[in-house]
Amino acid sequence: MRTLRLAVLVFLCVTVAASAVAARRARAGSLDEGMALYRKADFAGALKRFDDAAQQTGDKAARARAYQYAALMHVALGKSHYALAARDIHSMVATDPQLRPDPEEFPEAYMRLYYQTASENRGLAEPPKPGLTTLAIMDFDNNSVGEGADKYAALGRGLSQMLITDLVEVPALRLVEREKINFVLDELKLQKSGHVDAATAVRVGKVVGAQALLFGGAMVMDKDMKITWRLVKVETGEILKAGETEGSAKKFFELEKKLAVALAQDLKVEVSDEALKKIEGSEQPNLDAALAYSEGLKHLDEGHTQAAYQKFEQASKLDPKFAAAKRRMTKIRPLTQAS
Repeated sequence: MRTLRLAVLVFLCVTVAASAVAARRARAGSLDEGMALYRKADFAGALKRFDDAAQQTGDKAARARAYQYAALMHVALGKSHYALAARDIHSMVATDPQLRPDPEEFPEAYMRLYYQTASENRGLAEPPKPGLTTLAIMDFDNNSVGEGADKYAALGRGLSQMLITDLVEVPALRLVEREKINFVLDELKLQKSGHVDAATAVRVGKVVGAQALLFGGAMVMDKDMKITWRLVKVETGEILKAGETEGSAKKFFELEKKLAVALAQDLKVEVSDEALKKIEGSEQPNLDAALAYSEGLKHLDEGHTQAAYQKFEQASKLDPKFAAAKRRMTKIRPLTQAS
């Protein structure tokens, strides 16, 4: 009898374990199926998969991911669904506060809803970590005049994003997402264009929890480019360093990378040889591709997904090796198919 009871107990344990594994696989399957439908622009079908996954019992991480992607489907379905997207983002944060959407994956409209939820619950500043310096980089002003005033109007957006992308390679730095900075500028009713001053920079830096903030301007005159910049200590408003980098406009990316390395040095953070090689050896698309990419960012900021996609596609054609443009295309491609 004792042997029989033991056998029954083992059977039950195995059955429960197998059921748990099956449930986890079912949830993972629902999430994978949902993402496959999303990429096909079947947002309603994908939403059902994510809603089903969110309602199933299981670990919090899986439910949080389901809420995360359910919110993405509501964003894809249009502004009339934004309230439902906000609801699901609230559920995501409540279920797993550590789950943070990646701006490289989620569109700008989604990130704005997420930042709104974060600001209401725990603020936008990330908890400080020993040994890390948090740096915020604002969009650079366009200081060009004449024909350049229009032609290079969006270049400052691309410059800030490219600096962020390069400086991610420095482990001692934590970079604030460009999307978060734009959200704060809107919330504080501050200018996103025109000339940014140190007081504005300090206000933004304090909200996002940055120790330092970079702002400046870029000017193209004939065939030459000059980038002027200021690095501010957010706590005191002190200008830590001001400088300028100049050279041929055609070598825009060489100027950008020179500035990235100088910034890390001015912040007195360690830049390994490996990180330096990654920064200096990363992609350097031509100036026309950089302009198209920057214009795509401008369209995204304004909520014009179709126009943004076309500009990223143009940038990719102008320079087929321009990986950043291709990543942006991949991220927003399903949204361009929304009715």
